Amino acid sequence: MTTEQYLQHFNDGTLTTADIIPYGLTNALTVMLVVFAVLGILYLILSISGAFFTKLNQKDKAEKKQKRQKIEKPIKVKKTETTAVSDEILAVLGAAAQAAQNDGELIAVLTAAVHAARAENGETGSFRVVSFRRR
Repeated sequence: MTTEQYLQHFNDGTLTTADIIPYGLTNALTVMLVVFAVLGILYLILSISGAFFTKLNQKDKAEKKQKRQKIEKPIKVKKTETTAVSDEILAVLGAAAQAAQNDGELIAVLTAAVHAARAENGETGSFRVVSFRRR
């Protein structure tokens, strides 16, 4: 039964249940197929874009890691060389170690003191804290 025939029977009032059910099921099936087709297309688009952005992100991370390795080279300190540290820096370190409430604060103070000591000795290069262990 076509839509025009269905509407004519509907207006006449001559529709029976046997006429309504096949028409309704056909319409419901058509609508469901359209909805699932659109959902499938959206799924494909999201899967492809997800894979693209994951590859792009991995490539950016690799480039940043290479740049970091080129820029941040650990400083090699000769073990035979001894440097004198001023009394002011020792006093600041002692007070900071006593006043530090957590490890993060203590690490920040120690890093600042190392930087100040290196500046006193005329070293201008950057340095990186590789590890920190509490004894």
